[in-house]
Amino acid sequence: MAVVRLICWIWVSICCGALCLHLANPSPPTDAATAEEVAPTEQNRDAEKEAAADSGWNLFSLSVNVFFLHGVTLILIFHLVRQHQTTWREAFGIGSPGFGKAALMATGIVVVAVPLTLFFAVASAQVMEALNAQPKTQQAVQMAEAAAPGLNRFALGAIAILIAPLVEELLFRGVFYPTIKQSGYPRLAVYGTSLLFALSHGNAMTFLPLALLSLALIWLYEKTNNLLAPILAHSLFNAANFVMIILKVDPRVWLKNFPHG
Repeated sequence: MAVVRLICWIWVSICCGALCLHLANPSPPTDAATAEEVAPTEQNRDAEKEAAADSGWNLFSLSVNVFFLHGVTLILIFHLVRQHQTTWREAFGIGSPGFGKAALMATGIVVVAVPLTLFFAVASAQVMEALNAQPKTQQAVQMAEAAAPGLNRFALGAIAILIAPLVEELLFRGVFYPTIKQSGYPRLAVYGTSLLFALSHGNAMTFLPLALLSLALIWLYEKTNNLLAPILAHSLFNAANFVMIILKVDPRVWLKNFPHG
């Protein structure tokens, strides 16, 4: 029941965050006549102002999402641990001996997972294009691509590399996976939580890569019995992708040069 309440509260927090963003972010005007009245030079100046405003607004929007989703989730998990009168080490294996080996395994997972997930993401995009569907990157990726060096980029990096891996691993590998498994559904625990993890990111192009990543993180958690291992792997995975975004590395060129038999 405690896990059911946790899921309900997380759903409420997501809805609250989405509602606040909807109320605070009115749709931009799309009147063509209004756009034609603006002179080209004024359009350039307005575009620069709008870009700066959008950058600040995007950071605010992301902060709201982090507060309502990640922040509330972390608080509820803390409450769940206290309610069961256990410790974080007993609940998630955090701080267990042998973390050095676990860290090496986590690094190895990332070395393999980064190129594979990029390959499957590009392949998914090509399949979507073949089906006349427009592939889009995640909103967080779009924000990172548009972010100028400085506070915005630093904040996006901190959220992607530090906050998101911690909270998502506590939730998916630390709560959902063992709870479903201990209820007598080990296969549902593995595949169900992996599908849920991929769905939670709300992007068709990265659905398959993220589901595969989740399977690897579950395997790592099982092998190490230490949640710090998948947290570290998730963090390194996000860090590698964030660096590639900042350096404007386009993985699509890899697939174009891939030999087709």
